[in-house]
Amino acid sequence: MKLQDIKIYVINLERRQDRLRDINQMLEGYNWERINAVDHTKGYVGCVQSHIKCLQKAKAEGLSEVIILEDDHIFVNEKEFKYPVDCDVCLLTGKNIKGINIDEDFIKITSARHTDAYLVKNHYYSSMIECFTNSLSELLTNYKLENYLDNYWDKYMKKDNFICLRKLIGYQREGF
Repeated sequence: MKLQDIKIYVINLERRQDRLRDINQMLEGYNWERINAVDHTKGYVGCVQSHIKCLQKAKAEGLSEVIILEDDHIFVNEKEFKYPVDCDVCLLTGKNIKGINIDEDFIKITSARHTDAYLVKNHYYSSMIECFTNSLSELLTNYKLENYLDNYWDKYMKKDNFICLRKLIGYQREGF
């Protein structure tokens, strides 16, 4: 399966039309849809709510898998995409990735940062929603780094089948 064949949800704040223009240009020829991001005074609260919104939509639509992109994601080497057959979640990008090599294409990860580009399989939608809902709950009572969604999901990485591409196919643009 090619990257262009997989449904992509792009999280974008209404006020960030500049990023939407960039994404529109980058994703020409892809099967993608803009998801209106939740705008919250505490950025990570809105971020996790936006990711939950995407996962709930993918689950409701019965998609076999979905790629979730934040609007500050930039593809590079996207032609190097390898479809991950056996996983719950596959990171397409990331930072501070820790794990072990599975084969020449994938790494089994136990820790990673950044949620700007990842693929989720349909059998794992409910677990991912649970993970991010727990992150949100913790953020609302204790807004600190360990409860940010891209830190909180380490708990699930350690017990479930999170992998990433050995050759990452993008990165998160600097800035906010």
